Amino acid sequence: MLTVISDEKTSIEDLSILLVDGSAASRNALRLIINPLGAASVKYAGDEVMALEAANTGAYDAILMDREFNEQSGLPLVIALRRSSNNKVQSMPIIMMAPSWEYPEIVAAQNAGVNEYISKPATQEEIEKCLNTILDNPRPFIKESTFTGPDRRRKASPNFDGGKNGNNGNEDGQLDRRQKIPGDMDLF
Repeated sequence: MLTVISDEKTSIEDLSILLVDGSAASRNALRLIINPLGAASVKYAGDEVMALEAANTGAYDAILMDREFNEQSGLPLVIALRRSSNNKVQSMPIIMMAPSWEYPEIVAAQNAGVNEYISKPATQEEIEKCLNTILDNPRPFIKESTFTGPDRRRKASPNFDGGKNGNNGNEDGQLDRRQKIPGDMDLF
């Protein structure tokens, strides 16, 4: 199953975005950045309960959220959305923002089901790039007993055979343990 927003959603101007951030000042700053992009609708939620209620209406095409709001991690919200019984809510693209990203935080966000991640303060260009990525290059959506969310791999490897025969996609068949810079859009 692919994370496809919908056939008629082809540009940022077609999107309804839910912005989740516990800080009114941050929400206002993000509003000033996002509004010029011309999204069809941008609504705001200040906490997890408000965000879940808003998302469960099914009225949004994407969520842009802070990694931590109101002194709580945003990951439980991501997990709750990915476990929703509503397929549209479950597969809704999620872009997570944080002041900084360490490698373990990126892995935790991807394991929770985040589609994209960016550092705060985010520029209009960075947000636009993430929104265009979810529109133009959606990753396959995986629904398994242990994980629901976008494929955590960012690039397809033509040599990857799922680990069969010891081939993990590298030419020499060995696991590549190099770490790229956190926040790099091509991390995986």
